[in-house]
Amino acid sequence: MNNLKIASETMLLVHEKGFASIYELEKELRKLSFSSIELRKEFKAKEFEQKRIKEVIKDLQICINKKAYYDGYNKNPNDKIYLMMNRKDIESYGKAYENVEIFLKQFPHLRNIVSKGLKQNGGKLLFRSLNEHSKKLQSERQSLAQEHDELRAKYEELEQLKNNIDKFVNKANESKKSIVKHIEKERTTNDEKGVIKIEKVMINQKNSNREL
Repeated sequence: MNNLKIASETMLLVHEKGFASIYELEKELRKLSFSSIELRKEFKAKEFEQKRIKEVIKDLQICINKKAYYDGYNKNPNDKIYLMMNRKDIESYGKAYENVEIFLKQFPHLRNIVSKGLKQNGGKLLFRSLNEHSKKLQSERQSLAQEHDELRAKYEELEQLKNNIDKFVNKANESKKSIVKHIEKERTTNDEKGVIKIEKVMINQKNSNREL
């Protein structure tokens, strides 16, 4: 009776949540689980972008500081004296520029900001723009985290309802098996008693025949 009461109250809550059946509840749980995974992916992606912005700042600063040396070499690549005197700065620029290109392939939506920023003297506009973008990413991550927490709370609430129903169903099945087992045991016992009774009757009958 207690199990029936819990099951009845649970089903009432399930209906109050807007689900007409356990199947719909299970379907919603799968949907919430998938959404939770997608939110975590999006959160991680924004976290990674923030990390890469911090890393590429150094390379962008090198590109700005060493660009003049690279431009000088580019104007006259056959000038071995110039190359020998400025090799370190030229190679430093080339390596930093490659890192920036890798970054822009990862995040093509930032190419316009970086391209415009590199044309500005000192790169102040560039670093300001990247800093603002990073702050925006941080804000979006916080929103995603909050949304994920709310979704997780909803999932756990619905999961608890399903667990209560599953427990009732399992207990009901166990009870049903127990009853069936008891009936089978009684039937076997009765059958055995019947056989013994028949054997006794047959023995008595044989004894009677001998007396005759």
